[in-house]
Amino acid sequence: VAVEVESTKQRRSSNKRARNNKNSTNSTNNNRQKTVSIERLTVNDLSHRLLANVWAMSPPCQPYTRNNEVPTDASDPRAKSFLHLCRLIGGSAGGGESESEMIDTLALPRLILVENVVGFETSECCQIFRASLLRRGYRLAHFHLNPTQVGISNDRPRYYCVAVLLDVSSSSRIWNDNVSEAVGKLFEGSRNEIAISSPVVHCQVPDVVVPQFMPRYDADDGDSFSTPQIGTYLDADLIQQTKPSLDNHDDGTNDTDAGSSSVQPSSFNHDKFQALQIPSTLLNKSAAWCFDIVTPLDRRSACFTHGYGQFVRGTGSVLYTGDVTADVQRKVELIDPEQRCFDPEWSAGLEGNLRYFSGSEIARLMGFPVHDTNDNLQDSTNCNACTCTPEHGECTSCTRQFRFPPSTSSKKQYQLLGNSLNVRVASRISALGLFLLTILDE
Repeated sequence: VAVEVESTKQRRSSNKRARNNKNSTNSTNNNRQKTVSIERLTVNDLSHRLLANVWAMSPPCQPYTRNNEVPTDASDPRAKSFLHLCRLIGGSAGGGESESEMIDTLALPRLILVENVVGFETSECCQIFRASLLRRGYRLAHFHLNPTQVGISNDRPRYYCVAVLLDVSSSSRIWNDNVSEAVGKLFEGSRNEIAISSPVVHCQVPDVVVPQFMPRYDADDGDSFSTPQIGTYLDADLIQQTKPSLDNHDDGTNDTDAGSSSVQPSSFNHDKFQALQIPSTLLNKSAAWCFDIVTPLDRRSACFTHGYGQFVRGTGSVLYTGDVTADVQRKVELIDPEQRCFDPEWSAGLEGNLRYFSGSEIARLMGFPVHDTNDNLQDSTNCNACTCTPEHGECTSCTRQFRFPPSTSSKKQYQLLGNSLNVRVASRISALGLFLLTILDE
């Protein structure tokens, strides 16, 4: 069961994208998505008709975002669906509900995963959520995680929660006997959270979960690996020519494809490139000074939001496509806002060399398995037979790849991606939860 509240038009686009990717996996399941208002779900629905072991929830972030001068939190209409589910799980804040007013114990999801913006953990909605789950015997762990922690060159810090149901004494005994100390510490004290306004938040997921799945990250020591250069995420048909490297970017890593072209000029898609160019009329506006500019040689990019391509400030990075000279590097260097001084000549030398990222490039930066636009997919009659593994990068032999429907405009792609999450980080959180379920099933 996935919680997603959208406008009708946005929901139709999301469902169309989901069907497009589901069909590409040669699935024999032809069931179509069914749109149901979350607020209309009843105890009977979730106790008998819509049984699920796992709930993955990404409630609307607007009530908790820092863009609101005064967060609307639980009073925001967009929080109604989330609060409704909380009431069905654990009753109202005052308690006193009969069993008929809450989901049957045997029908409760064994695992609940939640994603939202950083700051959600201190909200009233999160307090209600935590109290509801703790009343029913769940143990919770809370995280702040960023894609840079799992080797992706994009800043998108988010709050995550993993809640595992321990509803009987045998489950608690199995937990205590089999869960490792590293994982157990994440959930320590969760049963005492009801009286705590803000939970303990962790900044890493232990490697013991799936040691072969992700590179190691230690929050105390900083990154123990280097994220790839932005050039490795670009569409091959948008790489114009070989760009020279700067000495200050030579850090000993071997990104052979980054910032340079491995394709023939004939593969360059000029029309696609021009459609992504930032118009000079926008560059001439003072607001354009707020653009976050990166080069193919950089190893970071800003968080991409729903408003990318429509607004300038805080919606995501744009790409410089010209020669990366020392003067250009000085202009695009990332510094603290307090240290920045407006330069009326800031765009000199950048005109004609700034473009937006394409939807497929942003999807790669968000961890989606996107094939290069110039690769020919080989249809697989049995995708489950594929031997590709995450550490080997994108699979080029099976059809388990992410695609937008051909009719999806760039604007709609940006909107859908801006409302999404980083797949690799979400996979890491999901792996932790599923790992715990396997332990409880032993």
